[in-house]
Amino acid sequence: MALYNRAGGHVIETRCPYCSNVGAHRTVKTWPRHSRKARANSPLRDAMDRPYFSRRRTRECCACARQFDTSEFAVSDLDSFKRAHKLTGMQALLENFRISDLERTIRALEAENQALREKQNDVSARVMNTMAELRDPEISRRRIALVRQLVRTDSAASA
Repeated sequence: MALYNRAGGHVIETRCPYCSNVGAHRTVKTWPRHSRKARANSPLRDAMDRPYFSRRRTRECCACARQFDTSEFAVSDLDSFKRAHKLTGMQALLENFRISDLERTIRALEAENQALREKQNDVSARVMNTMAELRDPEISRRRIALVRQLVRTDSAASA
């Protein structure tokens, strides 16, 4: 059953945020009507081609007597908000999917990059060790002696 106020308009039934009581809570204070335009880059701008209006009120709960603020919008504006919210939700889901897909790709590339860096460091260390060994005359003499010994044993085995 719809409730009406003294002026003949519908009474908005709201839920108290403190005790969750739903009812026609008494209005304590009403601020002047506030007009806003949607931001230029928001999906709300596409859904609403005109400014939307809201009215802020302070209400007192009929059960627990605590005061709480409400923002009231026209039904036509709420329908536009719902369309915009649905659009925003779909865009957010798509964006989250793209981001998660990109994050997976980035993680895989970072792991591959780390593996390549480790291989590069290993090869660099081997090259540096080999160059150091080639510069050392004692190690060079030993290698030459080993190669000569292998050549002798190879030629003796083939003869």
